[in-house]
Amino acid sequence: MKKLFMGLSLILCLLLSFSSFAYNDNMPKEVIKGAQEGLKLFKDRVGEDPEKFGFESIEEVKKVELGKGFNLQFINKNKLKTSTNDSVLDVCDETKFWRFILNLNGKAKTFLTIGYEDGEYKLVHFGGNAQTFQETLLKYEELSKGNVPKVVTFRNYHLMINKTENKEEVLPLIPKEKSQYLSGLSNQGFVDSKVIKEMLKEDIEEDKAGGETSQGSTQDNSNPSFFLGVSLILLVGLFLVIKIRRKEHAEE
Repeated sequence: MKKLFMGLSLILCLLLSFSSFAYNDNMPKEVIKGAQEGLKLFKDRVGEDPEKFGFESIEEVKKVELGKGFNLQFINKNKLKTSTNDSVLDVCDETKFWRFILNLNGKAKTFLTIGYEDGEYKLVHFGGNAQTFQETLLKYEELSKGNVPKVVTFRNYHLMINKTENKEEVLPLIPKEKSQYLSGLSNQGFVDSKVIKEMLKEDIEEDKAGGETSQGSTQDNSNPSFFLGVSLILLVGLFLVIKIRRKEHAEE
């Protein structure tokens, strides 16, 4: 029985590995190379302090494998402002950033992101919990009957988009348990791109001071309300310090 279980586990791992490589077949070779070298750096850095990055031991870090990878697209805020159609992809800019799932024992563990710098693809970021991404991807593949998603990011929005000849649908990376806070949207079903695009437009209208790159794309995930709150706290704190010192001088 034990041998049977080990055999089934081996077959599952092989299927997952084959699936990842098949998924990445259409990627440029330099991207795959950059991801493989990035994985080595990931293991070196995380291996120095596994627990800090959510691993139990260095042996566990060594078992991490490169999973499926996706080219990231960023929404161009200027295009979004002037767009008159319902397509989200039409207001996106393609980038030279690729995000890969890192698997541990056949399950999504974390992310590895590479970008094009100095003429080659290099590791630019790693970390984060890949569980919701993996759950959303599995649901996407089920609903789209195996299509490869376009992965789009915009501030705190992360989207998987399915583009067909007749329509454009969006699967937001929102767990079902959090859907009540986000107009009922979740990663359990496709949403018409028109609905998502209207939400994105409302977002930039509410925040005129959003971060923007020279091309009009945004990777700014900051919240202006947070910085305003911190500023107010600092001002109140400064006022109290001055008041206390004045009181001490008066008592002297």
